[in-house]
Amino acid sequence: MACAVLHSVSPKAPAQISAPVETTLDVAEPFRDGVSLVWSPNGQAAWDSLKAYHKVDKIVMRPRSVTAETLDAFKWDQSKVLPPDTLIFAEDDTPEFRERVRTALRKQVGENAARLIEPYEPPTVVGMKKALIVTSFVARPKFPSSFIPDTNPKRFRDRKGNAFQAYGFGTQGKHAGSHGDNVRVLADDLNDQFALRFTFYTGDDRDRQCMVLSTPGTHQDFESALKDIKELLGKERIPMKAVEKEGKRWRYTDTLSPNDELWLPDIHATTLCEYPDLSNKRYLESGGGYWILGPVKQLLNMRLNHEGALVETTFVVPPTFLSSGADKNAVPVDQLPLYPKRFIFDRPFIASFWREGADWPYLACWIDGPEMLTVKK
Repeated sequence: MACAVLHSVSPKAPAQISAPVETTLDVAEPFRDGVSLVWSPNGQAAWDSLKAYHKVDKIVMRPRSVTAETLDAFKWDQSKVLPPDTLIFAEDDTPEFRERVRTALRKQVGENAARLIEPYEPPTVVGMKKALIVTSFVARPKFPSSFIPDTNPKRFRDRKGNAFQAYGFGTQGKHAGSHGDNVRVLADDLNDQFALRFTFYTGDDRDRQCMVLSTPGTHQDFESALKDIKELLGKERIPMKAVEKEGKRWRYTDTLSPNDELWLPDIHATTLCEYPDLSNKRYLESGGGYWILGPVKQLLNMRLNHEGALVETTFVVPPTFLSSGADKNAVPVDQLPLYPKRFIFDRPFIASFWREGADWPYLACWIDGPEMLTVKK
């Protein structure tokens, strides 16, 4: 579902809309040229909480909702994917409950998230019952050692062929070699397709996180790309190997060296979205009545710069019940010349944020256009 980037995210204020960015609840939604896409499992957590509230395995909606069917079918280990201190509320709706949710959101995320919880409206007809499902998390991981902001923008070209001057950050020369294992190459075909793992510092040894930046290759959606990224994260590490490029053999290290160059754009997005394929539809119909979902909304804020990342996401589901009615070579690898790696993310790529051991990231972004970049005016 398409969602506009909002310069003003207050639900009460009129929104100034810039170029479109899409959010999705389906990891298999295809990428579209020139359109950035964001996926977070926070919506999945809210849907699973809705099912738990009703004590059911799936929710069949009328009219049919493809989104609901996709959410019902998704498999994951929520405890490993979501960051610690994720807020999950699923209770009967009351003024006191809403105020408790607002207070928690205000403390964790801020006032914009708290405003998503509108004033309580008591039932207007006999036999009406109301509930409220809210999930929210915040992640603020930092790079163990900061990168260098680049004051000179680089040209970023999307898959439609449009070019933009984007500001970013990176490293090269002596500074590149100082990052050690904090930047590690997971894959590199030596022909502009690569995947890099960036270590994050969270301040909690029990919550190890990383970011993977990967060029898409043949992938056309998050589902296939993220499964391959997970496989790369689980592979045995090969710190050094021999590679061949244009008839010459090189020594290739999986960390950055002073010969290397890395650059990536600053990334940012703030979205306030409503999901019409879930909103205002009936489910769990029986002789005694039916449930109906009110407006299903998500507020998401993410940033990535030379110091680290910020991810904030809040998802609100308001149901109401209405009564009826390795290489082997002859020459030793360590004697080969060091291959000069160059990782410039100046074309569409995927940024995914992972907790160690998780089967899915807690945020994935397909960057293909200016809307999530800081572009030169």
